[in-house]
Amino acid sequence: MKKVRFGLMAANIWCMVLVSVSLVGCNDDDDANIADYDIVKTQHSETFWNDNAPTTYYLLDEVRWIEDEGGLGNTNPTITRDFDQTILASIVENMAGLGYTRVNTLDTDNLPDIIIRANALATTYADIGLIYDNWYSWWGFYGPYYPGGLYPVYYEWTEGTILIEMGDGTSLNETEKTIDIVWIAGINGLVRGNQSGNLDFIASRIDDAFDQSSYLKP
Repeated sequence: MKKVRFGLMAANIWCMVLVSVSLVGCNDDDDANIADYDIVKTQHSETFWNDNAPTTYYLLDEVRWIEDEGGLGNTNPTITRDFDQTILASIVENMAGLGYTRVNTLDTDNLPDIIIRANALATTYADIGLIYDNWYSWWGFYGPYYPGGLYPVYYEWTEGTILIEMGDGTSLNETEKTIDIVWIAGINGLVRGNQSGNLDFIASRIDDAFDQSSYLKP
């Protein structure tokens, strides 16, 4: 297993994979349509889960928001902390459902089997495109006329990414701040136009990530 800096290298890898996905839409669209762009991916270490039967975990109690690292900076900082508790609560609920025992203190003399960290990123994009539609010709001499029904349109959208990492607790090196990552989930989607829609998106997609990973059950 490769040691990585917990919450840093693996997070950057997933951001490059997920945030680069082209998602066209507006963040005030109907949530049912926005859901079509949601992506949930997981990866794991088969060796760890085949050879171990972890039962305890420690969850870092703060979501790490990725800001300005490797060109993947958080361009929508106003929403960064709005959803932290939902992210953490969804992880706790799923781990409890699997039968894990949560450890509230990270004791280096008695490390838990699993250490979990949640990371997040929100990025706003903008673009200008040409749309074909004859109705635009009604502008006539009152404004710009685009031959053939072509006219420019400006649109923007915000993508949110959640990254959940599980590290092998016994491999934690506090001096080097490294740990063996044994499971990672990447969740990417368009930010919804309302708070409740975003909270539902977070909870349901974290559920999906755990549902994809039946091997996590002790």
